[in-house]
Amino acid sequence: MDRDARENGMLIVDDLDAAYDLTFADPDYEKADFLSRVYGIVRVNGLRSVLEAYLNNADAPSSPLRTDREGFNRDHEFAQALLDFISNHLRPVYEKERQIAQEKERSKLSSETRKRIDEALKHLNKYFHRITELTGPGTGGASDPIPEPASPVIFFPQHTKLVAGQTRAFLLLIREDVIAKRAEVIATASEGISVQPETEIVDKRNTARWTPHREFFAVRFSVTCSILGQKGTVIAAVERKDGDLIEATLRVEDVLAEPVVDPPEALEFRPPSSTGRPGRRNNLVLLANSATIPAGHYVRFEITKRTGDILLFGPENNRTERFDVKLDPQHQIKGQSLFRVLVPWSGTSWNQHARVVATVKVGGEKLSAEGTIRLDEPQDGGFFKDVKYAEIDPKAPSQFAAGVITVNINDSLNRHIFGRSKEEFDERISSQVEAQQRLAALLLEEASFRALQQRFIDGKVLFPERREIAAVHEEIDEYKFESALDVYRALSRSRS
Repeated sequence: MDRDARENGMLIVDDLDAAYDLTFADPDYEKADFLSRVYGIVRVNGLRSVLEAYLNNADAPSSPLRTDREGFNRDHEFAQALLDFISNHLRPVYEKERQIAQEKERSKLSSETRKRIDEALKHLNKYFHRITELTGPGTGGASDPIPEPASPVIFFPQHTKLVAGQTRAFLLLIREDVIAKRAEVIATASEGISVQPETEIVDKRNTARWTPHREFFAVRFSVTCSILGQKGTVIAAVERKDGDLIEATLRVEDVLAEPVVDPPEALEFRPPSSTGRPGRRNNLVLLANSATIPAGHYVRFEITKRTGDILLFGPENNRTERFDVKLDPQHQIKGQSLFRVLVPWSGTSWNQHARVVATVKVGGEKLSAEGTIRLDEPQDGGFFKDVKYAEIDPKAPSQFAAGVITVNINDSLNRHIFGRSKEEFDERISSQVEAQQRLAALLLEEASFRALQQRFIDGKVLFPERREIAAVHEEIDEYKFESALDVYRALSRSRS
């Protein structure tokens, strides 16, 4: 983006009117064409002194600004917090502009084309939500139920990548009609992979049921491996009511090295805000510098302010407002001077939120970190909101920005297939197979990369060193494999 020629965005200035950045604060809105005429000034009092304090920090000097003077460094803790604060306040304004533009655009498409696109977006949102657990104000997503497992005994999920030395939990789902009142489960794993427990008893009266489909019992297993690059399987054998065994397989596709994390000065919640869904176990993550806070110290986690029935889970798995955790080797990230502590929490309904404070005393000094936990209700459960056929600046066939996938009318292949106008685009999407196939491919491409970006931001995907490109290819292919047919069918199906 040409910042010198840019005529829109929020100009961030200090109390002396020195300019630091021209931005919409939220990366998803930076390329949104419906904000082309939106401009404003955000004045941050005391900003200069904060920047100087970071630069003059004797222990760890840093700058919230980019070295090329092109605005704020989004990876810096202060810049990230400032831009998040600004975007949270301005997002409703952006969304209002988007809705105005969307209504104008919708009126240019026939109802038939609109139905096809809306249904395709519903499928994109369904798969995006499933793999990222992120929702937004589009169609589809959270309202789409998790499908019933196709097998009576199955691991959830069925395949995974592990991080060396880290334990990961999986559910074994067992349909109640295949077992007697009590059934034994035996778990085994390939060489180098450990699974616990090795045996378990399923009791129809006492074993927990799986919330999405309560005809299934849910048994939790923990899997770990310390060998980089290891592949293998975990097999669970369940005793059927006729005495035979039925098996489920969990495939371990790779074991990756723990990524190097930039340690905080003392302790810090990363990310500072944890969002989740009601009635399920969510996690806030605390990182602590083991050079500053040695093992053996106790960290207290406490809710200092809350709205609604939103609480933490203590060591006894009880819901509570506060609990203590002793930092010990199980919290140490292997090969790094860093402790990582998961802080589980849950709420009972949407729009509950709370402030969580972590405190620890070291040598008479009290250190603390603050985070938030939130259950923000999605407006409609989706992330991808609309599709447009219009000009965009980048030399790319399509672009995603602020929930809108724009198909570039300047792209030569797009013009050949969709035509040179929105009217031709409308007619061809409703009637021509090659146009439907091309649009399906573009939607999947944009959704795949956006999903991968979100999973990377959330720390849910790791790329093995020197195999990063191949790993990206694998992740994108997996997304397309699951969603391609449904998206194409939505665009191509006959309608009465």
